[in-house]
Amino acid sequence: MNKQTTIYVVRHGQAEFNSRHIIGGTLEPNPLTAKGEEQSRKLGEKFQNIKIDKIYSSDLLRAQETAEIIASMKHLPVETNSLLRERSWGTLQGKTFNEAKKEYPEAFLKESKIVGEEALDFKYAGSMESLRHAALRLKRFLETTDEKQKGKTVFVVTHFDIMIGYLVCLRFGTYQGLMNADLDYAGYYKLVRNEKIFIVEKIVGLRIKGR
Repeated sequence: MNKQTTIYVVRHGQAEFNSRHIIGGTLEPNPLTAKGEEQSRKLGEKFQNIKIDKIYSSDLLRAQETAEIIASMKHLPVETNSLLRERSWGTLQGKTFNEAKKEYPEAFLKESKIVGEEALDFKYAGSMESLRHAALRLKRFLETTDEKQKGKTVFVVTHFDIMIGYLVCLRFGTYQGLMNADLDYAGYYKLVRNEKIFIVEKIVGLRIKGR
């Protein structure tokens, strides 16, 4: 019987834009704060006794820095992949959420009411990447990684939206419930391959409001 592939999907540590409540998306440079570096070190300590075979990261700076801190503790290299980058927020990048809400008040009002499949295709602005497209990027990466790293344990550092979008696609929760949830910096979920699909075996640092 083949061993299961295990993939830990991890949110990066706190970055500069996070601390200033600025929409980061793919905007660079956006390095970790000192707090984000400490969160990454603490996560690495939690995984001290767990064998990791491979570490991947988004090619965005905050994710790379998180991955490199953990990789240094595991004596492993980091391989970056653009499929893991956060979704682009287009013209909203670099703005605060309050500024974005003032610029697109009708879109933010609509977003609070949509449900079901429509939610995954919703955009505040036309220049944005949809949550569905971002989640499908992660899905494609996971499928490819399972083929390359069959039966191994893999560590993947990525971003909030793409992580949440993938959970919505798995029907782990609703769009409204998950997008309004809190996911800790350096929070993560553990995926295991069950025949043809990935199963969410464990989530750390996710708090869904109302549960």
